Amino acid sequence: MKYLRLGLLALYMMCQLTLMAQSSQSASAILHDLDKLQYFRKVLYLAAHPDDENTRAIAWFSNQKMAHTAYLSLTRGDGGQNLVGAELGAALGILRSQELLLAREIDGGEQFFTRAVDFGYSKSPEESFSKWGKDEVLSDVVRVIRMFQPDVIVTRFPPDSRAGHGHHTASALLAIEAFEKAADPKAFPEQLQTLSTWQAKCVYWNTSRWWVGGLDTIAPVNPNIFSNDIGGYSPILGVSYNELGSIARSQHKSQGFGVSIDRGRSLEYFEHLAGEKINQDFFEDNERSWAAIGADKFIANRAFELKNQFNPNHPEALLPELGQLLQNLRKLPDAPWRTIKIREVEDIMIKCSGLFLDARAENFAQVAGKQEVITVQALSRTTDGVTLKTVRIGESQDTTILPLERNIRTQKEVQVTLPKTITNPYWINHSASGLFVVEHTKDIGKPENEPTLVAEIELDIAGFSIIRTIPVRYVWSDRVHGELHRPFLATPEATANFEKETYVFATNQPNKIGVKVKTFQNRFSTKLQLDLPVGWTCTPKEHLISLPNALEETTLFFEITPPIAESTGIIKPILSAVQAPIRSFEELNYEHIAPQNWFP
Repeated sequence: MKYLRLGLLALYMMCQLTLMAQSSQSASAILHDLDKLQYFRKVLYLAAHPDDENTRAIAWFSNQKMAHTAYLSLTRGDGGQNLVGAELGAALGILRSQELLLAREIDGGEQFFTRAVDFGYSKSPEESFSKWGKDEVLSDVVRVIRMFQPDVIVTRFPPDSRAGHGHHTASALLAIEAFEKAADPKAFPEQLQTLSTWQAKCVYWNTSRWWVGGLDTIAPVNPNIFSNDIGGYSPILGVSYNELGSIARSQHKSQGFGVSIDRGRSLEYFEHLAGEKINQDFFEDNERSWAAIGADKFIANRAFELKNQFNPNHPEALLPELGQLLQNLRKLPDAPWRTIKIREVEDIMIKCSGLFLDARAENFAQVAGKQEVITVQALSRTTDGVTLKTVRIGESQDTTILPLERNIRTQKEVQVTLPKTITNPYWINHSASGLFVVEHTKDIGKPENEPTLVAEIELDIAGFSIIRTIPVRYVWSDRVHGELHRPFLATPEATANFEKETYVFATNQPNKIGVKVKTFQNRFSTKLQLDLPVGWTCTPKEHLISLPNALEETTLFFEITPPIAESTGIIKPILSAVQAPIRSFEELNYEHIAPQNWFP
């Protein structure tokens, strides 16, 4: 039986409110994308925790060096502190994961995780590996390298005691070893059923004066260290790269990491750890071109000329040229960079058409397996040359062809049967100690769940077919904050949640505990009982509940009497309906130690 942790689910849902907005479609954003279209670069930044990453460096790699840049955090920060709320443990891990995703929205990076659980301060990497299982975490790092295929791997910490925390040192050691293992077909061969081996160019440590005194004078004479000024200004973006990084850094609010905005010249130092040595630029001898993915000069020249042809007052005028480029790219042999460049061209076409797409549910949540009406909206704001063709959501689809008139909103309604799987952060579906239990291998590395529902929308833009997938969300208006959105959820019929996290039994006398029951459907009747180990008793034996309205909740109380002898076990609430048992919310692990009884 799975237990839906609604408190964590609610936090997960609310943390995503600011992540649902579509990216900028401004002329400057389009110009930036047209620039990045010419480059074939990837950087993987690797450290131990959320907030360990150098957001200024990630912003620089992503926006100045035009590299697809990702941050791999070994943990989700479950063992850390919280300066803005009461969430700790798994709930804090959800909060910090969302803070990382918001930071990536700003600095332009992507986000990955391993299955490692943050157990707090670690004295050594050996201790960290003993709790996590070194091979398991190494496997995850190798998997991410093989998936992402970076040219360069950058660590935030040194591979020795200077890192100051066992998790920090472990992250650098894993980066160096995974750099070798990712290219070895004998290492984790089961991954090669869906992935291929990958050899990155090098591993460098993003060092600083924090670890190396006198770095400014050491670096110029040390061939293992080079520096780059990451404080450059982008006239297209209207911001410098260290400004972007500073704003991204301040998203780590639960850790109190808000910082002043940094502007002007700013040197970052990189020290060689493994692989090839670099003189001054990570991409100086390894620059890919269109030819590297099988594209001829016609494609290369067409892609290069797009920026010169772009008219910021009429972005839609570029759509025919973009469509021709897209058509030629689709004819190339299948390869990772071909897939990336096709996606980039499609994104630019959507921005040039000023296209707004949205898929909204009637309710913020619905019982898994039930039906929900989803409204898909489409709005082309610069051109009449867009047609809404097919909308697919789950097993349902609407194939009515609707030409979009400029700046006039068009919509389709689709009735959908929800999947029977309840929405829950995938890494907390099971209890965990050293590693999170991830049921499906394909989920390893992902920052969060796939959306509960997605709308697959087929469009015709300037005569070229594009399919775009967007998450279904719930949208509402708040009198203070205006429009807000959150992910759409599939819920159980009802949930049961202990009123408090901890109950202490100092003697074997009864203690009153409360259980909150909440329903997600109308006219719901149920019976609430407690599943108790041998020797424990409760009064009453059960409660009968009738909740007429969806989202209604009530709190019911039991008197629990522990046994005289010590015992260990699990106490959990059970909801039973007339038709079938309903999934309960959580279970309480307890240890009963005579003469005192602890009920955590």
